[in-house]
Amino acid sequence: AYRYRRSNTAQISGEIIRYTFCNLDINCSIVNNWSEDVNVAGSTATCRAAGGYERRFPSIAADDNNAVHITWYESCGIDGDSSKDVNYSYCSGACGLDDSWSETRISNQVSSSSRKSTIAIDSDNNAYILWEDTNTTFWNINSRKRKSDGTWDTNVLKTDNAFNNYYPSSKINIVGTSEYFDYAYTSTDGNIIFVTE
Repeated sequence: AYRYRRSNTAQISGEIIRYTFCNLDINCSIVNNWSEDVNVAGSTATCRAAGGYERRFPSIAADDNNAVHITWYESCGIDGDSSKDVNYSYCSGACGLDDSWSETRISNQVSSSSRKSTIAIDSDNNAYILWEDTNTTFWNINSRKRKSDGTWDTNVLKTDNAFNNYYPSSKINIVGTSEYFDYAYTSTDGNIIFVTE
């Protein structure tokens, strides 16, 4: 079993995305059976020095090879901007060590914001990340796919209408021998929208 824990630090600003795990063959309801937390989101000091102030809302999934995938949004002021971006971190082994994680920014907004990501993994170990983004006039749902070979598809705008679209949620749905990417989101026209691909 895998879980994340967000831990506020004693530093002036900046939050750390932390990861910990517990093996299913022991009692995971006992706190001491969980591993020590590790940092998966890079240096808080670097973020703070760049003018950043937050790392929030992680989403986590494990693939069939027990590799762990985590997404979150942060405002770290990298490249001189303070907009929110969605980041992704991956670990394929020894995930209890800080330096086992690789971090990638998957959105790169200079004047807009990306936030509230969700992640789903298919049976081929491809990761699908959705998030809400202001890269158009309204908040819209965006998506990127990380292939199992580590390469990334380009950003796909999933919604483009005259409403704000928030809070994406996703999963991989297997029906018989077919596999579907299902996602849902809330629209300010008063509807919850469900899509299957």
